[in-house]
Amino acid sequence: MRYAIVNNGFVVNVVESDEFHAAECRWIPSGTASIGDIYDGSKFTKPTKSVLFADLVEAARAALFNEYNARVQTLASGYSQYERESWPIQTAEATAYTTDPQAVTPWLDAASAARGIDKAELAARVLTMDTAYRQIHGALTGHRQKLWDQIAVAQTAEDIAAIDVTVGWPALKRSF
Repeated sequence: MRYAIVNNGFVVNVVESDEFHAAECRWIPSGTASIGDIYDGSKFTKPTKSVLFADLVEAARAALFNEYNARVQTLASGYSQYERESWPIQTAEATAYTTDPQAVTPWLDAASAARGIDKAELAARVLTMDTAYRQIHGALTGHRQKLWDQIAVAQTAEDIAAIDVTVGWPALKRSF
């Protein structure tokens, strides 16, 4: 189905998508909307005055920001904010323990005891999951930066229209 991506009341892109992804991204179904159209919350209209190119660039960047954030949130789903806040501690302690088994690691000590698993095994799991997360997050961020660069060099509304911020993203195959 065809959807309009709207930002700040302007259609910044028109894409084909499945209903689930479109709902997740809050895109608006429309068989007639075009880039540059105005959306008032209920209907699309053609602009009566020239839309400034800078407004289209800003809207495209905002759409990219929203798409990136939705994908990163999906990546982190399943982990509470509080657990995610401990990831740097987990990684630091796992690295320290791997380097020196005598290192002071209060978080790893408590977690391994609570889980009933060996501290060395937990440290290895933490480091494996950290590597997997960094690889996926890096790929997502790299793609966002590539699209940002494309928007930055766009010269016309048609150039902006040709940039689909919803495609080309790496698959989110979570192994952690």
